[in-house]
Amino acid sequence: SWADADTEGRHGIAGNIRFNNLQYPYAGDSGTHLAWGEFFEAHGSDIVVVNGINVATGNHITGRKNTWGGHKNRNNPSLAALHAANHTDNLAIPYISYGGYAETANEVPLARISTGGQNTILSNLTDSPNTYLEDNVESLIRTKSETRLGQAQAQARLVKAQRQIVALQNAQMSAAQMTCLKEAYDNNTVYDTDSEPYITTTSRDLKRMARFVLSSFESGVAVSANIYRGGFDDHSWFNRDQSKVMAEMLDGLDYLLREAKARNLLDRTVILVSSEFGRPPHMNDNGVDGGGQENEEGRDHWSHTSAMVM
Repeated sequence: SWADADTEGRHGIAGNIRFNNLQYPYAGDSGTHLAWGEFFEAHGSDIVVVNGINVATGNHITGRKNTWGGHKNRNNPSLAALHAANHTDNLAIPYISYGGYAETANEVPLARISTGGQNTILSNLTDSPNTYLEDNVESLIRTKSETRLGQAQAQARLVKAQRQIVALQNAQMSAAQMTCLKEAYDNNTVYDTDSEPYITTTSRDLKRMARFVLSSFESGVAVSANIYRGGFDDHSWFNRDQSKVMAEMLDGLDYLLREAKARNLLDRTVILVSSEFGRPPHMNDNGVDGGGQENEEGRDHWSHTSAMVM
């Protein structure tokens, strides 16, 4: 077979998944590395790979629409947005996005954040008591506000006005929910994403995103999220650069799966990994024959892609 014929150990099979066992070192530790095979051997039984997905385009923007929204000519809500809209009863931040295609078509509130933004959110969530109002006064204000909003909701006739009132109600309810998020984030179970070894700062940030998203799921403030990693557009130096970006992605995904399992969320979570299009099976002519340097060849856009579903 394809893998059996490999005498240098570069290829492998985990279940029915065939992979190229490349390696990339951790930052600052040349003796430690992540081999692609380690990821697939650890998680291959939980993965379904779908090949040959035709997105019918080689354009980045159109491909994102087609892959995640189902139509290349319309701004349809993303699959993640539709899931959040179906489970968004009074959640603080039902749909989180770190980038990528995140159209909602006004079906659900969207929280666009970054790793820096999530750190700001977490630093502002403290367990200290309100220093301005006593608890009974704060509770009375909250009760009166909820009553007033309920009356406004009952009197509203326009759909737009009703949605605005609901959004305000959710915003006011979010403070108590967000304190639960801070508690869940601090209670990470696999390892501290700020101190453990990582391949690059990009893979470290992917782990921080995954930790925040899973904490949001566990605490009940969110039900859907986009975690985004760019940098795959290698029209040159494909073999050199892909070993890095793929290792970064797999390192972050490895943490996501292990942390989800440790938090007892994996059996209730669907993870979909894909892209706006794929790359052809042949290199372009950016190498020596095209006037460039040796091994400078890349892969251009191709209308077929793949997906991993867990």
